[in-house]
Amino acid sequence: FNKHMMDFGHQSKPLITTIDSDLQFLAQDALAQTMEKYNAKEGAALILDPQTGEILALTNLPSFDPHNFDGNLAHTKNTCVTECYELGSVFKICAALAAIDEKVVTPDELIDCKNTRSTYIDGRKINTVIPSGIIPFEEVIAQSNNIGIAQVAQRLGPKLYDHYARLGFGKKTGIPVPGENKGFINPPKNWSKQSIISLSYGYEVSANLLQLGRAFSIIANGGYWIDPIL
Repeated sequence: FNKHMMDFGHQSKPLITTIDSDLQFLAQDALAQTMEKYNAKEGAALILDPQTGEILALTNLPSFDPHNFDGNLAHTKNTCVTECYELGSVFKICAALAAIDEKVVTPDELIDCKNTRSTYIDGRKINTVIPSGIIPFEEVIAQSNNIGIAQVAQRLGPKLYDHYARLGFGKKTGIPVPGENKGFINPPKNWSKQSIISLSYGYEVSANLLQLGRAFSIIANGGYWIDPIL
């Protein structure tokens, strides 16, 4: 634990955070190297204990030095919580969890992924990066096949929305950091024919990095809700 002293008037009180200084340093170093490798303009990194919800590292770049502030307010934001994105294929894990929990599929059920990069399902075009044939559902997830997960998500219908909400998407985590963005899940009342397909692989839903970390922690710890702690 790091212990920082803050001055409140004439009193000094200890502020104890969950941040592990060693992990924070390593996370920021890895983030900087990754951004340089991919020529990224900004990035964020999070390390979260899935059992306790303790945030062990929380960093984003570009950052700023409060003792030498350049005046760019954008750099003062903690983008781990302030910025939400359509995160894409990482949501396949959440869709798979919903499908297995609702018993509309089993991990070993064979799913026909059409052995193509592009096909139509119910008149809607679906693209995927790597073509797969008939494979077990667990391989659909392992190979991140859009065609396979879309077919399974159709069995869920509006229940997919319910499961995303149960994992904490679309609402704030409540972390005591300014400017948290709650994100968005397109509700069934606004769905088009494309929506269930898009939602199955992470579109028409947006989340911040901490929300994603919490959802993956719930999966990793066996299904127990956690509140991120800082």
